Amino acid sequence: VDPSRSVNFLFGSEILFTSPVLWKRLAKSLLKKQHLKFMEASLWNLFISDATLRKLTQKGFSPSYQRDLLLHACINTEGSDFNSIEIGDEMIFVCIARDVPHKNIQGTVEFCEKIAQISGKKISLHLLGKPRYTSQKISIHNHENISNENRDRLYAKSHFNLLLSLDHSHRGFYEGYGLSVPEAAKFGTPSIVSQFGGLPENVHHGKNGYIVELGAPNAVESIWQDLKKASYQDLRKESFNHLHTSHSLISLSRFIAKVVL
Repeated sequence: VDPSRSVNFLFGSEILFTSPVLWKRLAKSLLKKQHLKFMEASLWNLFISDATLRKLTQKGFSPSYQRDLLLHACINTEGSDFNSIEIGDEMIFVCIARDVPHKNIQGTVEFCEKIAQISGKKISLHLLGKPRYTSQKISIHNHENISNENRDRLYAKSHFNLLLSLDHSHRGFYEGYGLSVPEAAKFGTPSIVSQFGGLPENVHHGKNGYIVELGAPNAVESIWQDLKKASYQDLRKESFNHLHTSHSLISLSRFIAKVVL
């Protein structure tokens, strides 16, 4: 393959050149220089986030603004439908993420427990997979083998989507962008995310959701205090509008038509 004619889309953990599986880790380590050389000779490298570009640069990649471009994720917005709901006595949270260490499901449960404690509201948390987590403070609902239609129904009825991922780059995993954020926004559902990877580029604090500094004192309390002062409906409207103006496939096709073709 001639790299000068190659357009590469770089999404996340594949650029870390490591893996928890020994033979994959060895193979990636051996091929690292070859892959970096190929990308540096390519026509275009399209990065899903600035965080991904920085990660690759840390691995020895030499960036060039004539070749390396930032292209935030875009999704198919067909079937999107703004759902106007209010925050009442109960708040519903959803986390559509695999139960693997860097997705931080235990931290997600603890976040909801903290919200229940400081808000005095009934909290329901919807998770993927088999029942594994329990709580005396919140209601946890598990969904196995969920269909796309049922996933969308969960997004639509939830007050917030949660993606509190950790940076496990040393293990080969981190959040390059976080596709559940635009997927939830198809129905106006704002997201609360952690400060790691490309998530802060995906959620604009106080506009289409919140960024929580995991481990920081009073981080959850700060978000709750801001939410009490802010307009929740404005968060939903901005989430929905931002998706359609900046992260739909129409935006992607315009970008490719102008820059790549």
